[in-house]
Amino acid sequence: MSADPRLFLIDDIDALGRFTSSVLPELEGACVALDIEEENTLHFRPRVALVQISARGRDFILDPLRLPSDPLSSALEFLCFGAGCMLLHGARNDIVGIKRDFGFGPHRVRDTQICARFLGFRAFGLAALLEAELGLSLDKTERRSDWSERPLSPAQLAYARADTAHLHELDARLRERVSQAGWLDAVEEEEEAMTALAPEDVTFDPDGWRRIKKRGAMEDAEKDRLAALWAWRHRLAETYNLNPTKVLPPWALVQFAGYGRLPSARSSLWTALGLRLGPDERQELEHCLTKPPRRASAQSGGSRTPRLAPAASQRLEALMAWRHHEAERSGLEEGWLAPRHLLEAIALHRANSPEDFASIPEVRRWRIARYAEDWWRIGKR
Repeated sequence: MSADPRLFLIDDIDALGRFTSSVLPELEGACVALDIEEENTLHFRPRVALVQISARGRDFILDPLRLPSDPLSSALEFLCFGAGCMLLHGARNDIVGIKRDFGFGPHRVRDTQICARFLGFRAFGLAALLEAELGLSLDKTERRSDWSERPLSPAQLAYARADTAHLHELDARLRERVSQAGWLDAVEEEEEAMTALAPEDVTFDPDGWRRIKKRGAMEDAEKDRLAALWAWRHRLAETYNLNPTKVLPPWALVQFAGYGRLPSARSSLWTALGLRLGPDERQELEHCLTKPPRRASAQSGGSRTPRLAPAASQRLEALMAWRHHEAERSGLEEGWLAPRHLLEAIALHRANSPEDFASIPEVRRWRIARYAEDWWRIGKR
């Protein structure tokens, strides 16, 4: 399906059958580059719209929106468990997406973004790294492409292919430097942690309406309506498996909240948006506009970190100073070296020895081996 003999588009059952019988056996034990594209603008939950694979000098693009789910799932399961490793860049979203849609994920991962972060890169996106390391310039015009559209355009195929086609060369270069710099154990531990990531469901943020533009000038009653409409929209979107913006876009939420008292204005908005609501849904919407619940004041400021006791606060201040010095010495980004919430946990932890810090979640072995003695000395001050 492509003029390039090294690119294969797998978008029908016959092509998938050839891929399964001829290609998959060759990839057993191999390091296979993997990436996904998600469709996240139409439906309530995102879904995997493309799976890109590169190995042994060939690139494959599998189309989950056109392929039968069972044979596709079997092929991907073979790769996740039969390949020697799956090579990704910024593996988190890919692993979470695959686990969410297919119920399994790679058993062994290599991640070029993790390598880059341990090498001190501040621009660690794939395009920036390929340009810096391999002199390649990627065309990112399809970055916000609608991956639900079919047929896929040549530009979309080229964009998707580029996300895996150069990963092997990039990984070889970065991993050699990681090993020379003494960070290989840390990289491998972070990669191992990626395989344990769990799929995430769409959660409701009751305070999400506060991020809508133009809501700051609203009166309190209008903000009450906006908060109620935000919750109503989420319920409707989940019921009908629609992206919330397909139910009511942000501008319409603001308009409904602002003109909720005027029946004629509401009617014109419904007509303009083409909303087709059932009697119960229309009644719920009417209730949001005429009798919205008062916003909970406890949530108005968002969640806050509890104030630390004076002794713990002093330890945290010392740990922050330590992190700054260590980041300058090692070249690692401070937040990657030790995020603030981790330093707070260390400041609160009453350790009897340096090894006791290992009981804190996210304190990896590589941090214990390199920094536990420093934390122990800071805690004893």
